[in-house]
Amino acid sequence: MKSPYIKVLRARGYSKNRILWNHILLKILPLLVVLILLDFSSLLSGAMIVEEIFFFPGIGKSMYYAIQTMDAELLSALLFYSGLTFYIFSRVSIRFQESLTGKENLF
Repeated sequence: MKSPYIKVLRARGYSKNRILWNHILLKILPLLVVLILLDFSSLLSGAMIVEEIFFFPGIGKSMYYAIQTMDAELLSALLFYSGLTFYIFSRVSIRFQESLTGKENLF
C-alpha cells in the first residue's frame, strides 16, 4: 500500500476498502486464477499420497485403487474428470484475463 499508484488513489479520497477491492484485487485476480490452476495438478497428485497414508476416501484414493487393480474404466473416468476440470479452469482463466485486459487471446 506504499506504491505511488495507491498514494494517488488515497489522495483522490478513496477509502482503503475501495482501493483494496476495486483496484488491487482486480489487478491481481488473473494471477491468482492462474496460480490456482497451476496448483491444481500438484494438489491432485499430492492427494493420492495423503489419502493413501491417512486412509481418507477421495479422488486420489480412487485413482490409486484404479491403478493398483488395473481398473481401466475407473482410471479413464477419473483422468477425464481431472482433465475436464483442468480445461475448464484454463478457459475461465483465459476469458477472465481477456475481460480485464480487453485483448483477445488467439489460442
